Amino acid sequence: MSKQTNFSLFARGRRQTDDRLAARMSVADDAVLLLRHGQVESASQNVLTLFGWEPELCPGRTLSELFGLETYTLLDGLQTAAEAAGGHSATHRGLAVENADGDIVYVDATIADLRHDPDVGGTVLTIHDVTDRVEMERRIKQIEHHDPLTETANAAMFEVLLDRAMGSSGQVGVVS
Repeated sequence: MSKQTNFSLFARGRRQTDDRLAARMSVADDAVLLLRHGQVESASQNVLTLFGWEPELCPGRTLSELFGLETYTLLDGLQTAAEAAGGHSATHRGLAVENADGDIVYVDATIADLRHDPDVGGTVLTIHDVTDRVEMERRIKQIEHHDPLTETANAAMFEVLLDRAMGSSGQVGVVS
């Protein structure tokens, strides 16, 4: 067999593996990016839903191009941690990311180093939208510490502020 034939068989096998991986990525509700050599190799259809990015435009781009420098720095740290753990994954919870419309989307981002897996051969970034959960937690905290009708601080908030003040080295006085 010639080198060209071997290369053609390898390329066809790689495309079939990539097609299987792309099919798995499209089933998940999460946005999934496959990274190879520091660039996006492929992106699931859900990057359109979550971030407003056309999946076909993601390949060839770096994470810093897609997410911006601050988010890229966090994701790069996750990738380094996953690689250092010998093929395990690392997760950052509640990461604030700006979508194509300029809105903030809160996500849990997990990076798994799967370079050793012959079916993947890269790093997989899985992004799960947790915006509703973050907003609900924020609303619960607001309700917990404020009167729902007047939006003024309630007794629970008073206790929090009093504890905080008493924790400082200064004196505290209360007038009722």
